[in-house]
Amino acid sequence: MFNIQYDAGTGEIISYQEGNDPTHESEIGAGCKLLILPNPIDLYEKIVNIHTMEITQKPQMLIGISGNKALAQEARKAPNGCIVELGVYQGGSAIFLAAVAQEQGRALHLFDTFSGIPDGTIEDGVDWGDFSDTSLERVKSLIPDAVYHVGKFPDTLTDDVQEIAFIHADCDLYGGMKAIKTQLWDRMVPGAMIFFHDYDELTGVKKAVDEDFPDAIYHKETRMMLVIKGA
Repeated sequence: MFNIQYDAGTGEIISYQEGNDPTHESEIGAGCKLLILPNPIDLYEKIVNIHTMEITQKPQMLIGISGNKALAQEARKAPNGCIVELGVYQGGSAIFLAAVAQEQGRALHLFDTFSGIPDGTIEDGVDWGDFSDTSLERVKSLIPDAVYHVGKFPDTLTDDVQEIAFIHADCDLYGGMKAIKTQLWDRMVPGAMIFFHDYDELTGVKKAVDEDFPDAIYHKETRMMLVIKGA
């Protein structure tokens, strides 16, 4: 059972959390409904058809519900191992990855300052303080079971992040993207996937991907650049 918040106009999911009330589809406050679903992924299929309730707060989904569903579907196909997201913002993509992690018994590691971009240069294409309209508490209320790494990546990388099967890279900064190759690549299992967000929008991201992953390919469903680690 899940306490689900969603956008009444678009059907985009706001949050979900497990609930104990056995009542099927019980209203539990503005913008919330309790649904009994067979597995977490199904809530995304169900929720897009519900447009009857209002909500008070909506985390931004920077790649939209269709892009996030495509990202989650790719994560479901990843080999055994943990899921990592670099750049969480308000949790709009992380809630989809959290559903996959819960369904498949994977660990989910979320890396972010949860206070905005910690620094930025002309090369990066973003500025200090961008995306500051979030907080650790807000995201934890949406995704209580993730492992949180609070601060600037890769400074917050810990030894328990091993056997990585899937990375959603959305940290925006050139330095953070470069650290994927130097700090995470050797921790990734064969067949692991990296999805790079903002390749066509941020100069620092494009430069890092072109330098370290020249064989990256365009993944049209997510509109991201994809790298798959070989054996």
